[in-house]
Amino acid sequence: MKKLLLSICLTLAVSASSLIFAQAPNHQFGGHGGHGGMSFEQFMSGRIGFLVAEMKLNSEDSAKFVKLYNEMMAEKGQLMRKYRGGRELYHKLFTGQNVPDSLYTNVVMNNAKLQLEDAQLEMNYLEKFSKILTPRQLFDYQSAERKFKSTLMQRPRK
Repeated sequence: MKKLLLSICLTLAVSASSLIFAQAPNHQFGGHGGHGGMSFEQFMSGRIGFLVAEMKLNSEDSAKFVKLYNEMMAEKGQLMRKYRGGRELYHKLFTGQNVPDSLYTNVVMNNAKLQLEDAQLEMNYLEKFSKILTPRQLFDYQSAERKFKSTLMQRPRK
């Protein structure tokens, strides 16, 4: 009974996410935060639904994947907050203020550190994913992430 209920819930989540992406206006992912008129939760739900559908996971694997994926995304969020310093630079540039070279240097170095730490985090989670997914499913996961990001990049921004 639990498996049936979980299967129904996952099917509904994937269907709902498909509807979000299929019926969304083109400007949906533009604007602040990259997800436009959607709440962050709606955006992430759609993203996860897209990944699960592209990976063709069964309900058991899907539940394990989603739990681990949410954990990874929470850690990525913490990592992004750690390197927020670029906001000051962009604010000064936007408002026409003088920007010292030290601020440019700080932002450039922090961006590089962020990329390194993000790559390490990704490697750690690929290892964790490999305990619940087959090598093919891992490949499909990476392909689905690229496809999702590519789809977002193709949408016109307003």
